[in-house]
Amino acid sequence: CSSWSHILCFPRTKRVLNTLFYFFSFFAFLDKLTREFGTFSNRHNFNLIN
Repeated sequence: CSSWSHILCFPRTKRVLNTLFYFFSFFAFLDKLTREFGTFSNRHNFNLIN
């Protein structure tokens, strides 16, 4: 282990960081999906109203 990242050597810390990174990418993916589907559904509702 290198001295500057010795906190990353603990398995629990690495697992927590991996979980945080997984949730971050998952929520970013969800945000991207909801944004694309949101514009699509808004356009669809706009066409239905008019």
